[in-house]
Amino acid sequence: MADKMKLVVSFAPFWHNGNRVTDRSLQIFLAAVPAALFGVYRFGPSALGVLALAVSSAVLWELAFTRVANRPVSIGDGTAAVIGLLFGMMLPASLPWWAVITGTFLAIVVARQIYGGIGANPFNPAAVSRRSGPAP
Repeated sequence: MADKMKLVVSFAPFWHNGNRVTDRSLQIFLAAVPAALFGVYRFGPSALGVLALAVSSAVLWELAFTRVANRPVSIGDGTAAVIGLLFGMMLPASLPWWAVITGTFLAIVVARQIYGGIGANPFNPAAVSRRSGPAP
């Protein structure tokens, strides 16, 4: 009986190719940068301000939530920066600063952290925080 193999039960992913979340976040960020730069070229410096505020506030919201929730700090994996960049790319360049900060709060705290974090959120956090009504 000791020679028989035991059934091993584990969580997904069952097959892993060695990629880390940090590597994947960096690849997504670098892939989105040319489009973001073209947006800054097309819409001017105010677009750069919206992008910078979206990325920085997303990272700060994640840091604040992990501190308040007593979770390990996860800003080093880059997912908050990616969410902030994607969210900022969806916004108009003339959006007020408070709307950008509110949107990143919804993306990070509500759509990402409360749903469970990486791999557990049912929707894209950047898309959840985007206003769904008709454009003004």
